[in-house]
Amino acid sequence: MARAAHDVLTAVSGDARLLKRLPAQITSTGLRPEERGQSAAYATPVKTFRLAEEKIRELLMGRQLYDDPSLAIRELYQNALDACRYRATRLEYRRRTGQACSKWDGLITFRQGAEDGREYIECADNGVGMDADTLLHVFASAGERFVYRQQYRAEQAEWESVDLRMVSNSQFGVGVFSYFMLADEITVLTRPVGRNGIPFQDAYNVHIASSGSLLQITPADGLPDGGTVVRLYLTGDDDVSVLRTLRQLLWVADFDVEAVEEGAGRESWPEGELRYQGSSLKCGKHLWWVSGDGALLADGIVTDQGTFGLVVNLRDVHRPRFTVDRKNLREWDEDWVAAEVVRWLPELVEWPGLTMAWLWEMASYSPARAQQVFDHLVAADVHLPVGGGGRRR
Repeated sequence: MARAAHDVLTAVSGDARLLKRLPAQITSTGLRPEERGQSAAYATPVKTFRLAEEKIRELLMGRQLYDDPSLAIRELYQNALDACRYRATRLEYRRRTGQACSKWDGLITFRQGAEDGREYIECADNGVGMDADTLLHVFASAGERFVYRQQYRAEQAEWESVDLRMVSNSQFGVGVFSYFMLADEITVLTRPVGRNGIPFQDAYNVHIASSGSLLQITPADGLPDGGTVVRLYLTGDDDVSVLRTLRQLLWVADFDVEAVEEGAGRESWPEGELRYQGSSLKCGKHLWWVSGDGALLADGIVTDQGTFGLVVNLRDVHRPRFTVDRKNLREWDEDWVAAEVVRWLPELVEWPGLTMAWLWEMASYSPARAQQVFDHLVAADVHLPVGGGGRRR
C-alpha cells in the first residue's frame, strides 16, 4: 500500500489542485484484504510485531545482558564522558569562530558511601547537563541517543564548518538501564548548559523509585555551574567497589577523574595519562609501548582485545564497534593500529624497555607485530640486549 501511495503521489506531484484533495495522512485503519476467488488474500485482524515492554525492560535492567553488575559503573562513566565531551566541543567551536567563551575544565567524580544507612554510588560530572526534554526522551527511553536529536544534528552541522566533530561513545542507548543491576532507586540532579556555555536558570531533580516506576521530575537548586549527578542506591546484593572497578577498566581518562570510596581511600586519573603497573613510553596521543601485557582501549576503557608490549586507545573516528553488552569488540580499525605501530617504531628503538626478552614475548602474542619490530631493528642496525642494559648500533 505504501508503495502504491508513493507512485500515485509521484504521478500527480506536478498538479497542485489534485494534491489539495488528497488526505493529510494514510493509515492502515479500516484496511481489508482483497478477495481472491472464494478466500481473502490474508487473515484479519492484521497484526504487527510488538515488543513485550515489561519483558524487554527486565532484559535490559537485569543480568541477562550485562552479567557483571559492576559494569553499571562503566556505563555511569561513559555517560559522564559524553556529557563532558559535548560541553568541550561546544566551547572549542566558540573558540574557533572567535566567540567569547569562559574557562572550563572537565571533571568526573565518583563517590561510594552511605547516607542514613543506605549505601550508594554516585557519579558527578560538570558536562552539558540535561534539560527536561532530554530527560524525558533520551535518558528515560531505551534505544534513544542524544546524537539522534535534532538539536544535536544542527550543532554537528555547524561544527563541521570549522572541521570539528564529536564522536559519542554511546552506541545503543540502553546503558542507563544497566543501573538497576546495582540499584533499587535512582536520583538525578542536573542543570543544563547552553550552547553559549552559560548554565540554565532551571535545574531538575529526577527520582526513580524502582525499575518499573514513574520518572518523577521536579524543579531543583544546586549545580550552579551546570552538569549532572546520578546517585544509585544499592540493593546490597553484590560486593561492588568503585575503586576496584575503575582500576580494572579505566586505563586512560579523557578528563580528570576522581574516585572516593568510604573506607578504601581516594584515587585520581589525570587527563590523558596511562594507568599502568610497569614502565611505558607514550608516543603521540593514542599509543604507548609498555613493558608487559597491553590492550586495545576504547575511549580509555580496556577491551577484550589483549596484546603484549602495546596499548592503543581507539577513539574519535577510530572508535570500535561493540557487541550490545559492550564486552567484546566486533570490529575496529586494524589498518590504523598497524600504521600507528609503524609510525612509532623509531621511538621504540630508544626505549630502555626494548630487549630481546621483550621482543620474544611479543612474538608469542603477535608474530606479525614482532616481525614488524624486528625488521625495523635490522634496518636501523640496532643490537638488543638479552635482558636489561644498553644497546649498540
